[in-house]
Amino acid sequence: MKLFFAIVISLSFASAYWTHHNERERAEIKQLKIKIETLQKDQDNLTDEFALCWKEKQKWIMECIRLKNKKGG
Repeated sequence: MKLFFAIVISLSFASAYWTHHNERERAEIKQLKIKIETLQKDQDNLTDEFALCWKEKQKWIMECIRLKNKKGG
């Protein structure tokens, strides 16, 4: 009977340990998912900023060409 109780107690401690371990892993996974989402948002923002800068640069290039043609013509 003592062996039975020793096994039950050991299994209880093992179960508690694995439950805590799994909860910690789930929390770490959740944090990593949040970091990934943040990085994706940052990447989207940088892509949008690059597109705006590129569009602005194209406008300046076209304006320079227009002024050059106007000056030359």
